Amino acid sequence: MEHSLFQSLLGFALLVQAFGTQLKDNREICLLPQDDGPCRGLLPRYYYNRYTLRCEEFSYGGCEGNANNFVNLEDCEKTCWKIRKVPKICRFEPEEGPCRAMVKTYFYNFTAMECQTFVYGGCYGNENRFVDKNSCSNYCEPQKRTKRMDLGKMRWKPRRKQIIKTNY
Repeated sequence: MEHSLFQSLLGFALLVQAFGTQLKDNREICLLPQDDGPCRGLLPRYYYNRYTLRCEEFSYGGCEGNANNFVNLEDCEKTCWKIRKVPKICRFEPEEGPCRAMVKTYFYNFTAMECQTFVYGGCYGNENRFVDKNSCSNYCEPQKRTKRMDLGKMRWKPRRKQIIKTNY
């Protein structure tokens, strides 16, 4: 009995470790840019597009490339469905712009899922740029969804010693 309990606990621990690693690896795979590779084959493949938040078809050259490369749409969707949704501007890479003002600003790092600092040149660039960490976090970080429950109006019925829900 002791032996099978130990085996069960060990198996459970290994599953938890593998599952946790898989979740982290999925983000690291799915947020990689599309990479056709240097070869000239035209193999139909799928990749997760971090800007549209969907799996899309592309032509793979047949060699090198990266791990964001799936043989079919189903494999791509199974691997990448847990990627958190954030506003479009928060998915852009930071752009310093051509000017040289060297302004410390924040951008949302979609791969790390956190706001980080970068030096903005002061002109052009893109919209993934915030004056402080709070405004970056408030705009970009995925909000945890909570289910709302309609409780209606509640009334206490002392004789029954219970609360009754009414819809008026």
